Amino acid sequence: MFPTKLNSSVLSESHQVDLNEYTFAQERMDKRFGLIFFMRSKNTIQSLFVKERPIPKSNTELNYIISRSRVDNDHLVHIYGVKQISVPNALQIYFEEFSTDLQQEIQQHYEAKTRFSEAELYNILYSAVDALCCLEKNNMSHNFIVPYNILKFENGRYKTHDNYT
Repeated sequence: MFPTKLNSSVLSESHQVDLNEYTFAQERMDKRFGLIFFMRSKNTIQSLFVKERPIPKSNTELNYIISRSRVDNDHLVHIYGVKQISVPNALQIYFEEFSTDLQQEIQQHYEAKTRFSEAELYNILYSAVDALCCLEKNNMSHNFIVPYNILKFENGRYKTHDNYT
């Protein structure tokens, strides 16, 4: 069950999201994030995911997470905020809901013996390059570009997720 610690100390809030407007919907295991909690808005159709992770041992990694949450780009997964919780001593990272990833898309095309269209490939590559350029512009790096770190959203958009968050 999702812990109800939403009034903990806010380390970073990059988007205006009132977490009290969300209710726990389900938890699921994800290969990138581990255990994540799916939260559904009480008033709108918007949903978000919550990931808990141990507080980084180094200030450098913690500063990266906080800085990354403040970077806004259409091709990077939006991080709505980062909160420190006391039990367990961890961070909660709030980010936008996605539907699948590029690895699953590749597998589906492989099994169906189909190919990506030129427009799909352009969209995927443009999104990834734009996200990486944005990170570089903000003196950050990704360090692990693989298909399962390129997420696909319900609207057909692709966005890159970085492993540090």
